[in-house]
Order: sequence, then structure tokens, then C-alpha cells
Amino acid sequence: MYIPNKVPATLAEMLAFLLPTVENGLFDSVEYDDGDNPTEIRCFKDDNQLYRFGVNTGGQWTVEAYVDSEKTPWVNRNLQVVSLEYVMRCTGGICLITVSLSSLRQCLIIGKTADGKTASFRTQISSSLNVNSYAADLVCYPTCFGDNTALKLFGNGYHIKTNYANDSDRTILARIPVVGVYGSTDAFSTVFIRSITQFFNTGEQIIGGRHYGCIMFFALLDD
Repeated sequence: MYIPNKVPATLAEMLAFLLPTVENGLFDSVEYDDGDNPTEIRCFKDDNQLYRFGVNTGGQWTVEAYVDSEKTPWVNRNLQVVSLEYVMRCTGGICLITVSLSSLRQCLIIGKTADGKTASFRTQISSSLNVNSYAADLVCYPTCFGDNTALKLFGNGYHIKTNYANDSDRTILARIPVVGVYGSTDAFSTVFIRSITQFFNTGEQIIGGRHYGCIMFFALLDD
């Protein structure tokens, strides 16, 4: 698990943050669009471009997820010109969380699926998240290359109820489905929503005998 003290604010810093994901199998390659004069970072898996990372002069990021090579990415699946406050990298994926804006934070989590794909989901959370009797209905918008965008799960997102409480006796990791095609059963296998938390702290936790990097609602596998 790696949570840098300073979030990436340049393409070079983000490239350094993302490159270890190739060794972990999240991507096949992470590279600049132009080695001499880069303007963005592109992430590839199985010869498909899955994500592009761009940054402006103010250090604000745009991260776009693709479902195919032609269509314009959907806003509710991306981060659009945002400042990041937290980033975390684990063997199972990465987590990007923005600064508070209008009492909300935008979150993009990229991980692996049970079918061996790389996918992401975007959600937003309250800025006032704390351990005391907090409950929320999170709407997660999963995105994977090859998704059928006409399916209701793609259009409406996946709703999940969370139940934070002080001193819960267990942690429950909720799985998020992948849209895929009609009748798909794929789901994220390395990134989860913590729908109940025993320990609210950010950092490494052992849950069910496995290692995870945990932050806010999210748990990323880190075996």
C-alpha cells in the first residue's frame, strides 16, 4: 500500500505513481502520448486504451475512462478538472479522491475484475464523513472497456447502502458489479466498498486474513 505525502501535481509525478500498476497487472502499459512533449498519460490493457490522465497548469486533473475507442467518455464516470487530496495505490488497484467541493468529494477507484479485466467505478461521498452513525446511499458508476452502454446498470449506476457506526464488530466488504454485456456476471474482485467498518482508520488492515489498503468507504486488496 502506498499513500504519498504529496499528491501528484504534474504528469511526471502521476506517471511515477501509476507505473507500478503495470507490474501488478492492472495495466499492460502506462505511457505519455508524446515522449518529447507530453500532454497526457494513457493507460492500456489488452491493446485498448482504458484511461487518459491530463493536468492543467494549476495541478487540476482530468481522468477519463473509455468503454470503446470511439465514444466520448461519460461525465459521471470521470474526474473533470479537479484537485486531488488523496491518492492510494495497492496491488489490487488505485484510488483517487478529490478535495471537498460543495460539501462533496469525487472518487474514482480502478481495480481488477473476476474475469481478468481492468475497470473502474466513480462515486461521490460527503465531505463530513465520520465514524459516528453515518449512513449513505452511494451511487457507483462502473465502467469497463466493452460495456453495453444501453443497459440500465450503465445508465443508472449501482446503489449501495452503507452503515458506518462506531465500534462495529466486523467489516463488511461489498462487491460492485461490472456492466459488461446483457447477462454478465462479472464484478470487481480487488476493490470494494466498506459498507460496515470495524476500524475507521486509513491505512493497512487485515480483513478475513487478507491485506487491504483502506480509506474512507474504500478497501483495495493489497496481498
